[in-house]
Amino acid sequence: MTRRVIRRSAAKQDVVDLGAYLARDSWAVARRFRDSIKETLQFLLAVPEMGSPWEKTAPKYPGLRWWPVKGFPNHVIFYRPISQGIEVLRVLHASRNLESFFAEP
Repeated sequence: MTRRVIRRSAAKQDVVDLGAYLARDSWAVARRFRDSIKETLQFLLAVPEMGSPWEKTAPKYPGLRWWPVKGFPNHVIFYRPISQGIEVLRVLHASRNLESFFAEP
């Protein structure tokens, strides 16, 4: 079975929003961010346990881990290893209230 990256819709939108924000100042930085996201996800797919466990999470997200985007240490990928590969839940800037994104309703 080929392992793959499964991106939740919120994670896809996060990347679009972060890229648009970076593009306001520099298209080159936005493109580098896009490429770094792809590279980081491929790395995590190969070594899914590399990320640090997100211990502040609610039981709704068992096995949640985080890892910074290569070259963008303030941008964090939240994912969890699954049998098919990895599932990406969010991609967020570290200055955000990260716990609020995973709180139970």
